Amino acid sequence: MGALKDILFFIILLGVLIFVHELGHFVWAKIFGVKVFKFSLGFGRKLVGFRRGETEYLISAIPLGGYVKMLGEGPEGGDGVDASVPDDPEARRPEDAGRALTDKPLWQRAVIIVGGPAMNLVFPILIYFVVFLGRDTLLPASVGTVLAGTPAAEAGLQPGDVILEVDGAAVHGFEDVVAEVQDRPGERLEFRIRRGDEEFTRAITPAPTEEVIPILGFVNEVGRIGVSPYYRAPILGPIDPAAPAGPLDLQPFDEIVAVDGRRIRRHIDLERLRVGPAGTIDVGLLRGAPVLTGLGTLFVAEAVRLSARATAGAPVDRALGVTTSDLVVSRVRPGSAADRGGLRVGDRLLRLDGKPLATWLDVQLVPERDAAGPHTFVVARDGRELPVTVDLQPETWRDPLGQEHQRFSLGVGGYTRSLTDDPVPNPNRVSRAFFGAFNETRDVIRLTALGFAAIFQGRVGVDTIGGPVLIFDVAAQSAEAGAVSFLWAMALISINLGILNLLPIPILDGGQLLFFAVEAARRKPFSRKFKERAQFVGLVLILALVALALRNDIARRWSDILGLFGCN
Repeated sequence: MGALKDILFFIILLGVLIFVHELGHFVWAKIFGVKVFKFSLGFGRKLVGFRRGETEYLISAIPLGGYVKMLGEGPEGGDGVDASVPDDPEARRPEDAGRALTDKPLWQRAVIIVGGPAMNLVFPILIYFVVFLGRDTLLPASVGTVLAGTPAAEAGLQPGDVILEVDGAAVHGFEDVVAEVQDRPGERLEFRIRRGDEEFTRAITPAPTEEVIPILGFVNEVGRIGVSPYYRAPILGPIDPAAPAGPLDLQPFDEIVAVDGRRIRRHIDLERLRVGPAGTIDVGLLRGAPVLTGLGTLFVAEAVRLSARATAGAPVDRALGVTTSDLVVSRVRPGSAADRGGLRVGDRLLRLDGKPLATWLDVQLVPERDAAGPHTFVVARDGRELPVTVDLQPETWRDPLGQEHQRFSLGVGGYTRSLTDDPVPNPNRVSRAFFGAFNETRDVIRLTALGFAAIFQGRVGVDTIGGPVLIFDVAAQSAEAGAVSFLWAMALISINLGILNLLPIPILDGGQLLFFAVEAARRKPFSRKFKERAQFVGLVLILALVALALRNDIARRWSDILGLFGCN
């Protein structure tokens, strides 16, 4: 049943994209008065169909393409039908004068041909619009984390601040902040901020930052100010016995959820809440308790309440002497740079190359910001501070298409959990969805075109090319992930098909456009013999491309194929 469902989604995805492509040819042919004999989804034997007016609409047996058959198509410029057979519906008739494709001006023929791939490139705007229109809330424009040494930190932004405007443009969600900042590196921007009941402005210049697209190897320069919408959760790190909380029954990785009856969601709530005048603190927390079950040992959260004496007016986190678990190492990958350097599970990272570490994000960005080593961490271990030197080395990884890449990695994970403020309503949903869809389509077209260019330039291997099996896998996996993922995959494949069809290869739409351009320059059409030879060369190239794609598809599935025969 699962396989049938996957096949159904594959047919739906490919069928919609083929329909959209052929519709582009069909509509413009009708607009310019070209006679259309057939509009077919699929190739080969007719499965079902009907005739309306002069056009027969078909669904054919092989769902890997489609076609619009027009009067005057073909290298010879005729319709390929003997006009002496009057009963043939595709015969040229006297009343068809001026209705053949070849009868039309060159620019109209070009529009008809480009209509197919153009529809594949425009259709994603509709898909993304539908997806974005379904978003009724946004991630708020709240500052959850400020990275040390960034423009935001230098401007004095703090966790909990809310960004209201960027250079006079109203901000409704965090994505608006990103959109305003990333396209303006090095440009001085005025931020209007709300902190509690106070509003003020800060001038911040986004730092130019290189953003690498690993699979393509391209580098974009974008603006970053060093803020994240994610707060640190109030989960405790290792407890210092000498700290005020030492005598209490606090344990590493307890999560504080209440202090003196007040709800605690974020670690900054502990930093900002003060001990009451009575000099006591009532702490409510959740603790993972091991429970032995038939499935093994599970950890179930149990509620714990503790009380302690503390200095009146002191911040709660300092009064208790507790720290967040955010910078505590939870895992070290064997053989990684961290493992070779001597980092251990349970180490609390304090400083990196002499600079204090504020959040785990500072650690994650080390390979991206400065891969060249060595780097020296100062860690807290067993009550002592120790230096640990880590030398990053390039590691090889494979993307989903099987392409090998190199990257730098520390090889550590942290006991970190992040959260955001509650979502806010999405204002102007229609206009936001439209502009978001347009921008997303533009960006994907750009990246896809760069990907094609990288393949032709040899910077990306031809083993990244996929065929029907890859499309089948994408359709099945995206459908399993949900409707939004399926639509997202449909938009991506539509753009790929649109650009592929624009390649200047005879028998593709791009090849015909190339012929039209050359004909316009030389002011006369190519001979029938030349067109036939060019079409043959184009067919050979396409068959070679299909063979390469199938070879890559089989290589990606080779282990599955062996498994069918009981081989390992």
